[in-house]
Amino acid sequence: MAHVLVVDDDPNLREVYESVLGDAGYRVTLAADGAEGLLALAEDPDVIVLDLMMPVLDGYDFMRLMPTVCAPKPVLIVAGQPDRSRLGGRPILEKPFDADDLLIRLRRLLPKSAIRSN
Repeated sequence: MAHVLVVDDDPNLREVYESVLGDAGYRVTLAADGAEGLLALAEDPDVIVLDLMMPVLDGYDFMRLMPTVCAPKPVLIVAGQPDRSRLGGRPILEKPFDADDLLIRLRRLLPKSAIRSN
């Protein structure tokens, strides 16, 4: 089962992610900000769903610090109005988003080893 780390400060949206991703067969870890997300990297997720605008540690700083914590992971940015110039070509899903589109984009980012077990 593929493991998705969701880093988003909106508790309602975290519930949506947990429901949609859980129903699709993913193991889901939730983090309320980038600092919690960095700690959750110890659980070795296959892919990360990341909001940008968060308290404590925002998504931009999370991405900057992630390589100091673990090997690179695929990241899907989910944001309302992302500053694309700061994202280095990473895939972006704009809010509000369609659940099916989220699942399609995540599947594209997953390593083949994680897909086969889903």
